[in-house]
Amino acid sequence: MGLATFRPGTVPVRLRVDVSYGVNGANNQFRAIYQSATGRPVDAKSKLLGVNVDVTYPFPSRSHLRPYVLGGLGSYHATISMTEGTPGLLASADSSETTLAWNLGAGVVLGSAVAAVFLEARYMHVDGGLGYSCPLRTSCPRRAGPAPTFLPIIVGLQVGGGSR
Repeated sequence: MGLATFRPGTVPVRLRVDVSYGVNGANNQFRAIYQSATGRPVDAKSKLLGVNVDVTYPFPSRSHLRPYVLGGLGSYHATISMTEGTPGLLASADSSETTLAWNLGAGVVLGSAVAAVFLEARYMHVDGGLGYSCPLRTSCPRRAGPAPTFLPIIVGLQVGGGSR
């Protein structure tokens, strides 16, 4: 994850843009459900690339520990890559889509205007879950996936630019 924070004029809020990327492999539960539904073994990997624009509000503080809240909207591109079958008879396919997201969170910054450490937690909701189909097969209809929600806990280093 990378982010940049901007303070527009003298208003007490800040605008923040962040970009994140993550990759996860299929778990055993997904593999078992898929194989029981199709009769074919599968392996899968999901990738999520997102951009968020947030409004952050830092609470007034005279100490080096400064709390803040944030919330905003974003866009995420999700890809599921699947490989189905047994060795020698493998079929692969990718499904992808781009969708909207929203998030709410809070954090604290510890440090000075030159350098600081921050700890943050956000509830993320990505609309319209990415579904999946049987790779390169017509016998398996596309199945809707759940809307991804997650709670990232982020520890980071803030360099320059004053307080959050």
